[in-house]
Amino acid sequence: KADHAYRASRIGTITAEHIAVIHTTLGDYSDIPNRPDLPRTDLPNTERLLYQLALDKDAFAAIEGASSAQTALAVEQAMDNDDPDEPIKRAVTPGSVTAGIMAESRAASAHNEMMDEEGLKTWKKWSERGLNTISDTATKNLPFAGTATAKIFDEINAGLYKELEEEKARNAANERAEVRYDSEAQNEAGAATAVEAALHNKYGDPLPDHVNAERYKDAARHHANTSFGLGRAKGASN
Repeated sequence: KADHAYRASRIGTITAEHIAVIHTTLGDYSDIPNRPDLPRTDLPNTERLLYQLALDKDAFAAIEGASSAQTALAVEQAMDNDDPDEPIKRAVTPGSVTAGIMAESRAASAHNEMMDEEGLKTWKKWSERGLNTISDTATKNLPFAGTATAKIFDEINAGLYKELEEEKARNAANERAEVRYDSEAQNEAGAATAVEAALHNKYGDPLPDHVNAERYKDAARHHANTSFGLGRAKGASN
C-alpha cells in the first residue's frame, strides 16, 4: 500500500511537470500566442489518468497547483488580444476541465468511504448478537416464547439498520455535494484571480477607467463553470 502511494504521488508529480501538454489535450490553444506543442496522439487516456491520480492527495496537490499556474499563464497571454473574450474561454477551459475531472473523482471517493458497507454489516452483526442475548435471557423460562420474541427483535434490528443506512446515505450524498461545490468555487475564483492579475500586469495599478475588469472576470467565471461541468461529466464516465 505504501509503495502504491509513493508511485501514485510520483506519477502525479510527473503529470504536473507535463501539465501544459495535458492542457492541450483538454482544450484548444489555437488562438493563443506561444501555445505549447500540439497534443500527441499516443498519449494514454488523459481523463482516466487524472481521475485516478486525484485519489492520491500529493498527486492531486501537484497537478492542481501546476494546472492553476498553466491557466494563469494562458490567461496572461489571452489578455494580449484586442478582444480577449474568446481567448479567455480557451485559456480557462483546460484547467477547469482538469479540475472537474479530479473533483468528480474525489467526490465519488468521499461518498464511497461514507457508504462503507463493511461498517454497516459489522454494526448489524453485533446489534443482532446483543438483541439475541436479551431475547434468550428474557425467554429462557417461557416455553415456545423464544421464537416469537426473536422475530420481534429481528424486526427491531432491521428497522435500526435501515435508519442507519438511510442516515449514512444522506451524509454521503452531502459529503459528495460539498466536495463538488468547494472544488467548483475554488476553480471559479482561480479563473477570476488569473484575469485580475493579468490585467494589472498589462495596465498597472490602478487599472485605467476604460478597462472593465468585472466584465472579463465574469466571463472567466462563466467559462470556468461551464468547463468544470464538462470535466465532471468526463470524470463520471470513468
